[in-house]
Amino acid sequence: MPRTLQMKHSIRVRILAILGLMGLSYLLLLAMMQFTADATRRHMDRMSSTLFPATLQLQKSQVSFDQLEKRYKEAVLLEEPAALASADKDADAIVESLSSLRTSVAESPDLAARADDLSAQFSSIQSRSHETYAALLASKDNVTDDLQARVTALAADNQRMTATMQDLNKYIDDQGRAEFIATDVWSNRSRVAGVAMLVLGLTGFYVTWWMLQYKVILPLDRLARRMRDIAEGDGDLTARVEVHGHDELDEVGRWFNVFIERIEQIVLRVTENARALNDAASVGSMSSLWSWWRLKPSWARPASFSTCTRIALRQRISLHPSELRTN
Repeated sequence: MPRTLQMKHSIRVRILAILGLMGLSYLLLLAMMQFTADATRRHMDRMSSTLFPATLQLQKSQVSFDQLEKRYKEAVLLEEPAALASADKDADAIVESLSSLRTSVAESPDLAARADDLSAQFSSIQSRSHETYAALLASKDNVTDDLQARVTALAADNQRMTATMQDLNKYIDDQGRAEFIATDVWSNRSRVAGVAMLVLGLTGFYVTWWMLQYKVILPLDRLARRMRDIAEGDGDLTARVEVHGHDELDEVGRWFNVFIERIEQIVLRVTENARALNDAASVGSMSSLWSWWRLKPSWARPASFSTCTRIALRQRISLHPSELRTN
C-alpha cells in the first residue's frame, strides 16, 4: 500500500479502531452482564420454584408422619379402633405431601431420586401399619411372637423413615444455602460488569476526546492562525507550519508549506524583476538626461554632465524622452 494512502487514512483508522474496540468491549460486557443475570436468575428460580416448596412440603410430611405415629400409639394404648381411621387420614395427607414434594423437585434429579425413595418407604410402612395395629388391637392380651416381631419391624421402619426425612431436609437446606451463595456471587459479578462498562465508557470518551483535541482541533487551529497571518498581510512567508506526523492534517500542513514556499519564490522573482525594471528605467532616465544636456546651448546648461546628474538626483527629477525632445 502506498505511503500516501497510509498517511491519508491514519486518523480515520485510529478513530474507527477506538470506536470498534469500544463497541466490541461493550458487546462483550453486555454478553457478560446477560450471562451473569441469567445465572443469578437461574439460581433464584431454583430456590423459589424447587427448594423452598420442597422444604415446605417435606416439613408438612414430617408433621403428618409424627401425627400418624401418635395416632397409632393412642389407638393401641387406649384401645380405640376409631383412632385408626384418624391415622388413615394422616396417611393420606402424607401421601399428598410426598406427591407435591416429588412434583417440586422434578427438575432436580438427585432430589427427585431421594423423594422417590422416601415415597417408597412410606408406601411400605402404610401398607403394613393399618393391618398390624388392627391385629394388635384385636389380640389384646394374646400377642403372638409373629405380631410382636411385625410391630418391632414397623417401629424400626418408622425410625428409618424419620431419619430419611431429616437427612433430606438437611440436604435441601444445604442446597438452598449453596444456591444463595451462588446467587450472591453472580450478583456481585453482574455489578462488577456494570462498573467495568462505566469505566470503559469514560475511558473511551477520554481517549476519543484526546484524539480529536490533539490530532484534529489543535492542528487545525495552528493552520488557521498561520493562514490568517498571511491573509492579514503581516505574515512572514519564510515561516512554515510545523509538521511532525504522517496523518491527514500533517499532510495538509506539508502541502501548505509547499504552497507558501512557491508563493515566496514567486514574490522573490517579482521583486527581482521589479528591481531589474527599476534599474532599466534608471538607465533610460540617464540616457534622456545626457541627450537633454548635450542639446542645450552651453550657456543654458550646467557646466558638466556630472553636475547635471547630481542636480537631477537631488531634486528627484524624472524626465520623459518626449519632454527632452520638446525642449
